[in-house]
Amino acid sequence: MASSDATTTETDQSRQADETETGVDRAAEPLLETDGLVKQFGGLTATDDVDISVERGERVSLIGPNGAGKSTIINLITRRLEPTEGDIHFKGQSILGLSPHEVVQRGMSKSFQTASIFPTLTVRQNARIAALAAEHGSFRFNFLRHRRRYPAVEEVARETLDAVGLWDQRESAAEDLPYGDKRRLEIGIALAAEPDMLLMDEPTAGMSPEETHATVDLIERVKEERGLTFLLVEHDMEIVFRVSDRIVVLNRGAVIAEGPPRRYARIRTCRTRTSEVSRSEQSRRRSRRRDRPSDRADRRHGGDDRGRAPARRRGGRRLLRREPHPA
Repeated sequence: MASSDATTTETDQSRQADETETGVDRAAEPLLETDGLVKQFGGLTATDDVDISVERGERVSLIGPNGAGKSTIINLITRRLEPTEGDIHFKGQSILGLSPHEVVQRGMSKSFQTASIFPTLTVRQNARIAALAAEHGSFRFNFLRHRRRYPAVEEVARETLDAVGLWDQRESAAEDLPYGDKRRLEIGIALAAEPDMLLMDEPTAGMSPEETHATVDLIERVKEERGLTFLLVEHDMEIVFRVSDRIVVLNRGAVIAEGPPRRYARIRTCRTRTSEVSRSEQSRRRSRRRDRPSDRADRRHGGDDRGRAPARRRGGRRLLRREPHPA
């Protein structure tokens, strides 16, 4: 009992330290919460019983190797994929059954791995479409002929382009922008919906170091000015450590660790970090197996009670030693 109380006290102290460092009240109702989220594609399980919560004002990064299920989780949350099992709550309500545009109208936006824009329209028209979609839902594209009827939409479009630094290029065709500006325009499209939460799938993918630095500055500025909540997928660990309040580590579709960045300060690559966590977990399981009474008896007597050959161990599995074939 004393050991249990000490463990509970240590856990509470760790949680309080995390809240002090991130400035997030973990006792408040999460803005976003997934409950036992499973997604299967045929016989492949892309996400396996994933529980993730994000508090208001928090910046959470999902990290892990390729194929860990990061983008699948983002697409499940934004309703571009239907979960096999589990539930998703946003602002305390389940969003299963909603379409992607209805989720946007609830206050959740997403930017994609590649620039998803209207290339033949101007920068300003791209922002207008996003603002109108967030306010009115489905619409006809001829609304641009009557844009003066929507003063609120015009104001949102201007504020958004100012925020991402593209107001001076507002009359340029989106397809003529440099790649980094296209990605900033896509972030602007997501912001034009005036969301409470922004999901970003590799926002700096393919950018030069200068463009990456400008995008990270933009994320931090938007967080401070608008108080947005962020859920990011990112492979660049320098960016993850710079912008995150909390990190969630995924491997093979499952959450294997989470906590504030200081816990993972020694590691600077997703592959190394997830490998280390996996090795630590495997080592713990091997130690637990070695402590089983049946295993101790096997080692003491050189075999099991049915007289089979002594067992060897490799990677935590018991392998039977082959006896030489009689001549």
